[in-house]
Amino acid sequence: KAFLVIKEILYMLLAFFVPFVLFCFLFAKAGFSPFVPDGLTIISFDLQSQYITYMNYYRQLLLDGGSFVYTSAKLFGGDFLSIFTYYLASPFNLLVVFFSKEGIPDFFLISSILKMSFSSLNFYLFARFFYKKQSLGNLLFAFGYGMASYSMIYISDFMWLDGVMILPLIILGLYFIKREEHYWLYPLAVFYGLLTSWYIGFILCFFVVLFFLYLFFSDERKWKEKKSYFKNTIILSLIGGMMASVLWFAAFLHFSGTKANQSFPYFSNLSISTFFTGFLEKNYATPQNIEQNWGYATMFTGVVSLVFALRYFLNPSYSRRERISSLIFVMVMYLFVTNSILNALFHGGRE
Repeated sequence: KAFLVIKEILYMLLAFFVPFVLFCFLFAKAGFSPFVPDGLTIISFDLQSQYITYMNYYRQLLLDGGSFVYTSAKLFGGDFLSIFTYYLASPFNLLVVFFSKEGIPDFFLISSILKMSFSSLNFYLFARFFYKKQSLGNLLFAFGYGMASYSMIYISDFMWLDGVMILPLIILGLYFIKREEHYWLYPLAVFYGLLTSWYIGFILCFFVVLFFLYLFFSDERKWKEKKSYFKNTIILSLIGGMMASVLWFAAFLHFSGTKANQSFPYFSNLSISTFFTGFLEKNYATPQNIEQNWGYATMFTGVVSLVFALRYFLNPSYSRRERISSLIFVMVMYLFVTNSILNALFHGGRE
C-alpha cells in the first residue's frame, strides 16, 4: 500500500515537472528571458498594448494598496472591478509581487509555464480517477494536453490559460456527479473557470452543456435512474455560476457594448477538407513570426487526434450506444467549428 502511495505521488510530480522542465529548456534554448540574460520576451499583440499596463497597475495595488473597485488611473476616474475580473482575477497573478516592474514580462512567461504544467497535472488527475488506475499512459496523455499548441500560442492572452488548466477537473466533476460521489469538485471547478475569465468561462460552460448531453444520452440507464444525475448537475452548475457571479456579472455589464457585444458574421461554412487541414497546419513559424491564416480551422493538437479518434470509434470494447453518442457529439462540435454563425455563438456572440 505504501508503494502505491509513493507511486501515485511520483506520477503526480512527473505530470507537473516534466512539462515544466521541458518548457523552461525550450524557452531557454530559444533565447527567452529570464532564462537568458537580456533575452527575448513574450510581450506581443495585446500583451504589449494592454495587459502589461494592467498587470503593472495590479502589482502597484498589491504592494501599495488601493481600491479594486474604483481607479483614478482612468481619465476622470472610473470602474476597475470589471477590468480586474476580465484580465487579472487569476490567483496566479498574485505572484507578480515577486517580480520587479521591469520583470513583468518574465512574470507573464513563468506564470504561463506554471499554468501549462498544472494543465498537465489536472489532466493526469482526470485520467487517473476516470479509469481508476495508475498508468504511464495517463501520464503521456497528460503531457500532450499540458503542452498543446493552443496554450503555447495563447500565452499572448495569458488569462485564457486558466480555462485550459481547469477544464479537465470540470469534466472529472461531471463524471463524479454521474457516479454520485465528490459533488464538491464540479461547482468549485466551474467557479474557478468563471472567476478567472468570464469570457473563457462562458465558452467552458457552453462546452459543458454539450458534453453533459453527451454523457446523459450515452448512459444506458433508464430515465428514472438518470433523473438524479440530471437534477444534480443543474443544481451544482447554478451553485458554481452563482459563486462567481459577484465578479463575472459586474464585468459582463461593464463590457456590454464592447467586449460583451454581439457581432455575428455573415453566414459561411468551411469545407470538410479545410476542417481536416486544421489538424495539419500550424499558425507559427518562429518566436518572431506568428502567422495568422484564415480559411481553415486550426486544431492545435496535431494529426494524432485523428488517429486516436479512429482507434476509439473502431474499438468494439466500447458500447455501440456510447460510440454513436460520441459521434453525434463530434459532429455537433464540427458544426460549431466550421459554421461562422455557430462559431460566433460558441464565443458569446462575437466573431
